[in-house]
Amino acid sequence: MITGTAIRDRAAYKIEGVDKVIKQLEAAKIKKKVKPIRQALKFAARPMRAEAALRAPKRTGDLAKSIGYINPRSRSQLFIFVGPRRKKFSVYYGHLVEYGTAPRKYKKPQYRNIGGKWVRVRHTGSAPAQPFMRPAFESNKEIINQRFETKIRKLIAKAYN
Repeated sequence: MITGTAIRDRAAYKIEGVDKVIKQLEAAKIKKKVKPIRQALKFAARPMRAEAALRAPKRTGDLAKSIGYINPRSRSQLFIFVGPRRKKFSVYYGHLVEYGTAPRKYKKPQYRNIGGKWVRVRHTGSAPAQPFMRPAFESNKEIINQRFETKIRKLIAKAYN
């Protein structure tokens, strides 16, 4: 079962039942369980990644190019994030596009040169939300589950044969 939550600038989706898979893999005596499960998670999330890149706003194209797998190296928890990768692509605004922004008021009025004229500015302005990750996840939720299940079943069948 897949559940989703939104925490600050990240949306986290959890596949429940992975611990059952680990027990089955232990029963199958597969020595290295972590790598195959990570590969199965990436395989399962591939359609979501592709659709998120298609749905991302294309002003410069950097946001769509940056969408990929963020793979935390943890042996105690097996999960991957699918979203804009900050380090490699320097895209630090994915969450602002996804959730939108509200105007932030300045303590003191600021002056900006806009179109050759100095204008008094009291707030930063706002940007409407343009969700691209949530719709990609919602439309691929069942596919992700099926792909993960089939990949793990093949892995277990391969271990028994």
